Amino acid sequence: MELAQVDQWAVGGSSAWHRASALGKLAATVLLIAAVVSANEWRVLLLVYAALLFAIWTARLPVFKIALVGAYPALFTLLFAVSQTGGWNVVILILARALTAALAMLLLITTTPYVDIFAALGRILPSLLADGLFLTYRSFFILLETFAQLVIGLRLRGAYSRWKLRGFSQMAEVVGMTFLRALDLAEHSQAVLHLRGYAGHIPASQRWRRMNINDALPLSLGALALALALGIRA
Repeated sequence: MELAQVDQWAVGGSSAWHRASALGKLAATVLLIAAVVSANEWRVLLLVYAALLFAIWTARLPVFKIALVGAYPALFTLLFAVSQTGGWNVVILILARALTAALAMLLLITTTPYVDIFAALGRILPSLLADGLFLTYRSFFILLETFAQLVIGLRLRGAYSRWKLRGFSQMAEVVGMTFLRALDLAEHSQAVLHLRGYAGHIPASQRWRRMNINDALPLSLGALALALALGIRA
């Protein structure tokens, strides 16, 4: 799944999850992460994970694709988990935490336009850092497209052979060219910002804070998950 597809899902969706405000979904995500951290029983986390899968389904998003992307952190967490003492319960608990936290974040970014997310982050983080993350996020899509076009060009010219030494050499050149494009894009972006009068902060819409009746859906999920985690812990 391409990252650009995530952007399309967030902007093009019309479900109740999409219509909820960014502020409400960010607050719900914080509650879900708090539930993940507070839970000391992996069965509770699996229940929350199942609820998140159901939420993704009700948002009319591809459940399998998003769950697959959310499983990537488990690959990196597995090495840490198996090194811990305490038996299989501890291993499963760590993996369940990674999977549930990742899925909660994916539910947020697949139902919320990136401009609303970064507008909210701009109220929490220093302006320079928030604006830098915003520009990096958008530039990443451009660089992905550039990389794909370079690879297609190599294949059309018969210069790319997968799984052969020549293929690895050609791919290294593509990566180097993409890096040079990234530097060039950064310089142009900086010049454009100065020409447009950048004064330390990119103006953002206030749409992210306009809460509505649809916010009850994500907030209820987050509150119930946290209550369940704290209740079992107690």
